[in-house]
Amino acid sequence: MNPSKRVSVGILASLLTATALATPTASAATAQEPCRIARTTLNLYAGADVLYCSTVPGAKVQRIANQDPSDVEGYINGSSEHQFLCWTTGETHDGGNNIYYFTYVDTLVHGYGIGWVKSSDVLTTTHPFPGMSRCGG
Repeated sequence: MNPSKRVSVGILASLLTATALATPTASAATAQEPCRIARTTLNLYAGADVLYCSTVPGAKVQRIANQDPSDVEGYINGSSEHQFLCWTTGETHDGGNNIYYFTYVDTLVHGYGIGWVKSSDVLTTTHPFPGMSRCGG
C-alpha cells in the first residue's frame, strides 16, 4: 500500500474511533423520562390519577409545605418514577415559586412518611404539572 494511503487510512480509523467514543449510547443516556399522569393501584393512592416523575436524589419530604428543617419527614432516593398525588401552595422556596407536591418518603426520618416536596426537586419544567389535581380542591 502507498505510504500516503496508509497515513490516510490511519487518520480515518482514528477519527472513527474518536467519534464512536464520543457518541452517547442508549445505556449512557442521562435524559430523564418525561413526567406523566396515570392511574395507580398502590394502597396509599389507590384508584387516583397521580403524577409519575423523576426527582432530585435526596429530596426532602416536609411535614408541611415549608422549608423548616425540623419538619423533615424523610427523603426521596431519586427513583426514576416517584408518585405525587396532588399539589398545593406554601412557603416560597429556592426554586423561585411556592408550589409543593404531596408524596411519600423512601427513607423515613420520623412521622408518617408522607408530606410535601418543593417543586424544584420534581424534575419537570412546568409547576404545577399540567392536568394534576390541586390538593383539597
